[in-house]
Amino acid sequence: MYIFQWEKTVYPGTMFTVAQSIYTPSHPVLLHGHDGSVEVTWITKGEGWHLVNGTKNEIRTGDVIFLRETDVHTFQSKQNTRLVITNTAFPVEILEHLRRRYFQDDEDPCWQKGVYPRTKRLAKMELANLNARALELASQPPTRFHIERFLMNLFATETGAAGAAFPNGTPDWLQEACVRMGQPANYVGGAKVFYSLCGRSPEHATRMLQKYLGKSPTKFINEIRLSRSAQALAMTQLSIEEIAANNGFENLGYFYRLFRAHYKTTPHVYRRKCRATFN
Repeated sequence: MYIFQWEKTVYPGTMFTVAQSIYTPSHPVLLHGHDGSVEVTWITKGEGWHLVNGTKNEIRTGDVIFLRETDVHTFQSKQNTRLVITNTAFPVEILEHLRRRYFQDDEDPCWQKGVYPRTKRLAKMELANLNARALELASQPPTRFHIERFLMNLFATETGAAGAAFPNGTPDWLQEACVRMGQPANYVGGAKVFYSLCGRSPEHATRMLQKYLGKSPTKFINEIRLSRSAQALAMTQLSIEEIAANNGFENLGYFYRLFRAHYKTTPHVYRRKCRATFN
């Protein structure tokens, strides 16, 4: 087994690397570990296996793996396929710094404790966004500023309401539908649009959403609508009636009840507190 030692592998002062590797069926299976660095690795294209910590896990396009310093692993493509992998590595000290600053108990939403590294599957749009951010990162000087910006965007995607992480096993069609529901034309259209985007029967789509995200379609859509309404309250001069209607709430009283339950205050008070910052 080979150990990649960060300080001996990169040029002095390098705070991150971005690389892409191609695995073919003839590629040798060589396990390796890390000393002083962690990685975020994702499958850009293809299908194969992730051999990690004594297990063999199936992987395919869109899978993201948050590799820790303690993980021992390698990749293997399936027969008659090429496995294209993109990887961003950086010193473990940077992750520890961000954990201390923004998270509790030295834990973060990506590099989690446990026997195996956290793995999630991205929808097509999410994968395209991650690829674009990696390309931008690769074009920048390898400084701490740029890798921390990349990681903060990654953390925001994992913890923010608009980009909540999907649990392992979430079907691609459901991930894609959930991501697309963040577009105004879709969330205003409500459950009917959601079912159409899923391409499944309403009953099946509802069961899968409840199973993987723990929410009904109504709750899922209303959370998006409320988030957009709160943004409009803070940043526009539109009346509360207009904001509610623009975000798909046909009944103003219903909007008030949901908003108060979610934000523990009224739309009027929420707007006033946001504006108080500038007065």
